[in-house]
Amino acid sequence: MLYLNLRHSPNLTYPEPKTYRQGGYFGVKMATFESLIPLDQKHLDEIMDNLYTSRFVIDKGRLKRYTANGGAAAMASAKFHEVPEGTYEFYRGVGEKVRFQGVTTRLPEDHPLNSHDPDHIQELFNIGIEMHGSISRDSFYKYYFTQRYAYFHDGDFYLMGAKVIDKDDFLPPPLWGGENKLSSL
Repeated sequence: MLYLNLRHSPNLTYPEPKTYRQGGYFGVKMATFESLIPLDQKHLDEIMDNLYTSRFVIDKGRLKRYTANGGAAAMASAKFHEVPEGTYEFYRGVGEKVRFQGVTTRLPEDHPLNSHDPDHIQELFNIGIEMHGSISRDSFYKYYFTQRYAYFHDGDFYLMGAKVIDKDDFLPPPLWGGENKLSSL
């Protein structure tokens, strides 16, 4: 249904790092690799059941970053027209509405933010931490990437600190990419 695009393994041996000079500054550019891991609905459900985000505001159908002064920062996504306006967050798969003075209440199961639709999960996973518009899959300019971390433990694959893919799940081998432009999820 979707692919998880992992950028990983900067190293000092292959490909060989390149040094550069820009003005009076020196730097090193290290190549990274990309792996594409196919995900089915079972994996997407695991992601949604363990999702965490920063606080965000839904304002006129747009998801925006929450700011400390109670306002909302620049537009991040325009895909949430069915969601009532308000401030929300997810932690360990539980969606909550943030009310006056930061008091949170759990969202009902039928709330639109609890949808397990792949497009919905992709959007919340990808922009759920930074809430920056360029991370959205519909963004024309991609200069930020999703800041989610993944790792293997005892052969199982973890995202957001939770097991998403069991070592016994059959998956085709990862697709190794170079110029693939798929979003992070």
